[in-house]
Amino acid sequence: MSFHGFNSLDALRISIASRLGLNSGARGSQEDYAPMIGQLLIDEARNNERRIGAFRALVSLAYLALAVAARLAGHDSTSTPLILAAAAWSAASAALYFALRGGWYPPRLRRVIPVGDALALAIGAALVERRSEQLAETHAALAGNISILCACLVFTGALRLTPIGTFISSALAILSFVAVAFIAHLRPMPVIGIVTGLIGLSMLAGGVTEAIRRVITTEVRRLKAARLVERANARTAEAQSASKAREEVLRIVAHDLRNPLGTLLMASDLLAEPSMSQELRSKQADVIKRTGARMNRLIQDLLNVARMDTGTMSIDARPIDPAQLVASAIELMRPLAIEKTLTLDAEPVQGLPEVSADAERIGQVFSNLIGNAIKFTPAGGSITLRAEGSDAAVWFSVVDTGPGIPPEQVDKVFAEFWQARRTDSRGIGLGLTIAKGIIEAHGGKIGVHSEVGVGTRFWFGLSCANAGDRTGATAAVSEEQPLRQRRMSPRVD
Repeated sequence: MSFHGFNSLDALRISIASRLGLNSGARGSQEDYAPMIGQLLIDEARNNERRIGAFRALVSLAYLALAVAARLAGHDSTSTPLILAAAAWSAASAALYFALRGGWYPPRLRRVIPVGDALALAIGAALVERRSEQLAETHAALAGNISILCACLVFTGALRLTPIGTFISSALAILSFVAVAFIAHLRPMPVIGIVTGLIGLSMLAGGVTEAIRRVITTEVRRLKAARLVERANARTAEAQSASKAREEVLRIVAHDLRNPLGTLLMASDLLAEPSMSQELRSKQADVIKRTGARMNRLIQDLLNVARMDTGTMSIDARPIDPAQLVASAIELMRPLAIEKTLTLDAEPVQGLPEVSADAERIGQVFSNLIGNAIKFTPAGGSITLRAEGSDAAVWFSVVDTGPGIPPEQVDKVFAEFWQARRTDSRGIGLGLTIAKGIIEAHGGKIGVHSEVGVGTRFWFGLSCANAGDRTGATAAVSEEQPLRQRRMSPRVD
């Protein structure tokens, strides 16, 4: 499909899209490339107009300088009106150039500027002719200079990308020269020769316009190929990211099953004791049952752990007593604490309002926080659970008497796969990340306060179930700090 006959940048854009096979392609391809093609055309047209403006400003300023110099040297051929007209045109040319350089480019400018250039040539020629009517040498010089400027006017049309732009500039250049020839009383034969030359130059300018458009098409094709390569690379990176995400999910599953599995094995060992009473057997059997159900829930939930990053983790929040959450966590994790000769207790939890929470997921948070404390607290230490209430939230804490976390590492504890010591084989650094994601999915906030050599306190807040304004309650949890900022000195019973 030829470019000839397209008299606007929009039509030219459609032509280029057709050449690239985008008009018949998917809608997505058109939406992707049409703006790019249009922007390339606008940028090229503005840059070309800026180049023309620079040439115009240079020529007009050079003429003004020569005219002023001639006037100062005592020559009478340069009149005051001509100097004033040259000064006005130089100022207008410079202003237009700087406006184009600053990004200003209305579409109609491509047709208005050639008219202004043609009028400037005609007016300038008339002022020169009026001053030197009797000088044949001046007539010849005027004809030569105007023919050169008209040839430049024809060429500027080639830089405006469309055939109509070339036609307008060429027609105005020929009309301007004919007007000047009439004013200067030039002989017919030189006029016909110069007009013929201008017509031939306009035909060549049309070829230059076509070449420029072909260059733009080639550039768009190159950008299209580059974008296809970029998309292919993006798909490859996405596939690699998905593979990595699957591996991380498997690691999370393995990590989060370790604590309940330990509880399950401990309860099984206790059941094997022949001296255990029937009541204790029943209790341990219940622990095994609940732990098995919890492991099954964890397997299903952790397969969707990647949703934490997008904020789409599902939460089945219901009113629940904070004391029940604390008691369940103590009962589930105490066997692991006893095995390491640690004391795991809770401060009395009474009179607190119910919280809106997913009990299983909050149990998972407690399991990860307590498990982390068990991992790092030396034998003989203690771990204490606390719950404190405020108007809109209940704040839970897990306090240990471990070695504490150095200040430079406190901000890293919730990062995926972070470990205080890279050689630590007791986990893969996902427990705190999971806890953070669960609390944030509840609309709450989780944090840590630690002192080296004293201990560590992990805390999180949950909205009260009876809060009238759920949005306000969530905001309170997100912004309010726990009520009592105690030092890390939990009771050791």
